[in-house]
Amino acid sequence: MQLFFKEGNVEGFRLSVLFVKYYLPFAIFCACNNIFHHLYRGCKKMGLLILSTGFSSVARIVAGIFLTGTMGMNGFFLAWALSWIAESVLNAFIYLFGLWVPREAEDIIQTPLQLRKKKKRRMLPIEEEGDF
Repeated sequence: MQLFFKEGNVEGFRLSVLFVKYYLPFAIFCACNNIFHHLYRGCKKMGLLILSTGFSSVARIVAGIFLTGTMGMNGFFLAWALSWIAESVLNAFIYLFGLWVPREAEDIIQTPLQLRKKKKRRMLPIEEEGDF
């Protein structure tokens, strides 16, 4: 235990347990964001990467300012988790609307919303001759 905490540092240990217990599960959103970051890099969409990361940073700072004053370290940890969630929502929007698709591949790659529209069109009944 002395590797990370000095003898008698109960507060530091308590905060570590608090973070792992309540806020670390939200790291799944951070992992999803990293997947989107790799997608943006692979598609040469660095503007989206900067937008996504900047949005997360601003969300973390704003939430931290408001939450840390009232909740202390809980507010700091919560601001971190909320920024991960906010960035995930932004990345989902970017993905669904196909903003990440490179111009060269627009004819090849279809976004989930485009696929959904095609599926709805296919589900319409096909009228045969004489069924008027």
